[in-house]
Amino acid sequence: FMQAQQGALLNEFNTSRASGAFQNPPLDIEPRMLLLKMMLKASDISNVCRPWDISLEWSLRVNDELLLQGDRERKIGLEVTPACDREKKQSFAHGAIWFIDNLARPTFMVCFFV
Repeated sequence: FMQAQQGALLNEFNTSRASGAFQNPPLDIEPRMLLLKMMLKASDISNVCRPWDISLEWSLRVNDELLLQGDRERKIGLEVTPACDREKKQSFAHGAIWFIDNLARPTFMVCFFV
């Protein structure tokens, strides 16, 4: 779900960027709001850019939160989100690499080009 939402936001942002929506300030309200959403998303996942000790601490906290979410989903009979499934979870390192490759890097790359 998180990746799907992220993908939709990235697609919308890339389409707007390609159309030149961010090139001529002052921006209309819609491009401004989209730019703000993208910057908030980037700041939300920025722990991977912090010094190692801080990044590791926050990554461990997020990992714990995801696993608890999966436990709750299973308990109430929902389909367990793949990244939250304690029973199918790969190593912490694998999850961190997946997060960087699939969420963080694409987000920071589109922000870089604005």
